[in-house]
Amino acid sequence: MGAVSGTSSYLIYNENPLELGLTQSTALHFIVTLSSAIIIGTAAGWIEWDARQLGGFIIIFAVVYLIIWIISFIIRRQQVRELNGHLRKSRNS
Repeated sequence: MGAVSGTSSYLIYNENPLELGLTQSTALHFIVTLSSAIIIGTAAGWIEWDARQLGGFIIIFAVVYLIIWIISFIIRRQQVRELNGHLRKSRNS
C-alpha cells in the first residue's frame, strides 16, 4: 500500500505528465490509493464485498485521507511562506 501511495504521489505531483491542477491531482491520487486499498483489503480479507462494510471502509479511508491531506497542506504552506520570507530578505539585502 505504501509503495502504491508513494509511487502515485511521485508520478501525479512531481512528474505530472497529465499537467493536472492541484484539485485534479488530489482526486486522481485519492482514487488510485482508495482503489488499491480496496483491492489489498479484499485480498487480505479485511473487507468483504458487502455494501455496508465497503461503504464504511470508504468513509473511514476518506476521513483519514482528508486529515493527512490537510496536515500536509498546512506544512507545505508554512514552508512556502518561509521560503518567500528568505527570498524577500535576500532581495532587500
